[in-house]
Amino acid sequence: MLNQNKSLSLMELIIALALMGLIILGINSINIFSLNHLLTADRRAKVQNEVSYVLECMTKEISRAIGNSANCPTNCPVSVLNMGTDIVLSARIDANKNGQSDSYPIDYDIVYWFDNTAHTIDYCNNSSGAGNVQCTETLSQTITSFNPTYNKANNYVGVAITGRWDPNQAVSPDNPEVSMSTSLNMPSVSTH
Repeated sequence: MLNQNKSLSLMELIIALALMGLIILGINSINIFSLNHLLTADRRAKVQNEVSYVLECMTKEISRAIGNSANCPTNCPVSVLNMGTDIVLSARIDANKNGQSDSYPIDYDIVYWFDNTAHTIDYCNNSSGAGNVQCTETLSQTITSFNPTYNKANNYVGVAITGRWDPNQAVSPDNPEVSMSTSLNMPSVSTH
């Protein structure tokens, strides 16, 4: 009788292990790619939410600005100041919503202060009427660019903000950057 021994040869075993290794390596590569893509998308979404939050805060406050743009530069409802590397956007707020510019403490000034070194935008106000603007809240710590403009002829403030996951590092897939801009209308500001 013939010996019909059914077993695997060493060569068949090596080929099976190599194929299994390739399959596991392929699955692992897909998993690593998915995790990296998820991390980048998550970081981009967080930066976008933070920049959006800053623009939303500005929209709520600056839309309540009061004043007369015809009296600029002495009584501008909004002003933009470049202070070295910092940029300051300030506005006079109609707190009692009567459509008139009243004295402190009825109406007050607000300031959005962009510190280019710390990459922050701080919200400051003078609601106490003491004459000193005090920064009460840091709105973001990921801002790399803040470009406000005041168009007194058309009665709006344009704001462009760029944020980055790590503002001290260059833009990369692991360090996404988001830019957003808006135009803020000021219905209580007189243009004549």
